[in-house]
Amino acid sequence: MTFFINQTKSLLFRHSFWILVVFFWVSGNLNSQYNMKLYAGGLYYHGDLTENLISSKANIGLGLSCGKEVKPWLDISGRFVFGTISGSDQTSYNYNYRNRNLSFKSNIYEFSLNSGININQLFWKSLNKYNLNLFITGGIALFHYNPKTQLNERWVALHPVGTEGQNMERYKENSYTLNQLSIPFGLIVEFDLYRNYKMGLELSPRITFTDYLDDVSSFYINRDEMLASGNELGALLSNRQGELSDQNVNVETGTKRGDNNKMDWYSFLSFYIKYSFPSKKISKSI
Repeated sequence: MTFFINQTKSLLFRHSFWILVVFFWVSGNLNSQYNMKLYAGGLYYHGDLTENLISSKANIGLGLSCGKEVKPWLDISGRFVFGTISGSDQTSYNYNYRNRNLSFKSNIYEFSLNSGININQLFWKSLNKYNLNLFITGGIALFHYNPKTQLNERWVALHPVGTEGQNMERYKENSYTLNQLSIPFGLIVEFDLYRNYKMGLELSPRITFTDYLDDVSSFYINRDEMLASGNELGALLSNRQGELSDQNVNVETGTKRGDNNKMDWYSFLSFYIKYSFPSKKISKSI
């Protein structure tokens, strides 16, 4: 599974330039209508700190996109999304989660290329009389994140700390980068408002290729081993079970901390306002 994920990421990174070239070539050469969307909604996280499908807590997310309707049934756009995701074991009903006592938050900065297929125009034109459009969407995104946790009322960035031994030579396989690819997909319900304005509701999960959105993935490193490597902060933040009882709780290296068989996800549930710029009429010279 890890090999497949690494190969997929490598393939997408190597061809990302050509994806951009094709996108802008298509956008620039087709006789089509430009549009702009403003998004506001909630970002949801799903990972090692959620026992349910998604976190019950939504954080504010905002977005802006510019696109073109290249066919009556096809819209292509570039989009920027900014927001925050978070998770905490203390919100769980499961005792084992609460006892683990881990938490995080992270800002998300995402740029994506997306296509939207208008289902009405292809299969369901009878819906047009209701001024309603249904879309399925898909694309590719590059995003930056930086998980942090709170210690003594101070937010600490977890990536440089190495809570799962990333700063130790023997555990380098647990290393991760803060810039990652994701695959957004989803559904849109869009309504006509007034003239060139429309309003939409979009649900768009993101498949990611990292299990470290929350800085939790694999196993604990023994506290004494952490301290021997000089990583006192890592020893504090890797295992926080003792904070619930004011006792040092030590575990053996290799004890399960997260589930590295599943990648983390995040989703954007948003409303948007769309403005379609009037098409330019080009007169043909005789």
